[in-house]
Amino acid sequence: MRTKYVLFISIIIVLIAALVLPASAPAQNILRWAYSMPSKRSQSYGWEWLGPEFEKRTNGRYKVEYYPGETLFKMAAAYDSVVSNVAQITNLSAGQFEKRLPLTNVALLLTLDFPNVLKARIACGYAVMEMYQKFPQIQEEYKGLKLFGYHQLNPYILVSKKKEVYLPEHFKGLKVGGTGSKMKVVSNYGGAEVTQVPPDAYMNLDKGVVDACFVSWSQCWDYKLWEAVKYFYNYSFGGGAFAMAMNLDTWNGLSPEDQKIFMELWSKAYVMGIEYNWAEIEKGVKAATEARSKIKEPTAEEIAAWRKAATPIIDGWLKTCKDNKVKDPEAILADWQRRIAAYKE
Repeated sequence: MRTKYVLFISIIIVLIAALVLPASAPAQNILRWAYSMPSKRSQSYGWEWLGPEFEKRTNGRYKVEYYPGETLFKMAAAYDSVVSNVAQITNLSAGQFEKRLPLTNVALLLTLDFPNVLKARIACGYAVMEMYQKFPQIQEEYKGLKLFGYHQLNPYILVSKKKEVYLPEHFKGLKVGGTGSKMKVVSNYGGAEVTQVPPDAYMNLDKGVVDACFVSWSQCWDYKLWEAVKYFYNYSFGGGAFAMAMNLDTWNGLSPEDQKIFMELWSKAYVMGIEYNWAEIEKGVKAATEARSKIKEPTAEEIAAWRKAATPIIDGWLKTCKDNKVKDPEAILADWQRRIAAYKE
């Protein structure tokens, strides 16, 4: 009799608990998205739109957590950090990882860039992704990662603190910050290369770590560089780039339906980010003008000098690829040049 009584009471307790206590939330998969950009600025404007939309479209199965401004790890560690699942999504600075992503960096070679108009910025990212799908050797650069997008950033200009720089020979004796193949011009003409991502530009200029650096006008706005430099040389040194990557196991863990949802949202977020980024160019120019900085436009002679300086860089890129046993870099270069020419026609 006592046993039946205890059983009865236990059942009553369970029923009451089921009525009183809230139902447990469904298990969520956390996607940590770490990136170098400030929150809701430039490309991150689109990225931060994507997360909540992805949560809604997947009925709460996923939760996207954002870590802007290198708060989770420095961008130099981004590749390994996403492969090892410290974060699941990140933006890789293609120029910063030129040794690991040599073929991707064909899009950053000096003078081999799409035109500096908004539609071309959008088309450029699509062109790189088409090459990624076409060439297995480019796919091999992303072991452990899923490349789901590519941002070609607004073209870099050259800013300097104390000395005006507008010809390759002006680099002599200067410490210049930046990444990618354009940095070879610095060392080829007697300057010192300092590996630097845009978030470090203000601090490095302010502390004298660099005398000049390559940044875009939108980054000048993002990081208030008109406070740190006096001279702005408005020549296009090619855009930097973000290779947008997800941990491969994480990607493979998404259902085909969720992968489709993510990519549909990404196509919108990609354009949103570029459009927002493009609008910041005018803000950067206006801020520099109001600060009474000197903005210099390149002359025809200067453009010719920079094109001449780029020739050994392109040749060097091919040689480096061959020395490192990269398969058929000539085909990659020719394909990229063809895409640029086709867009300009």
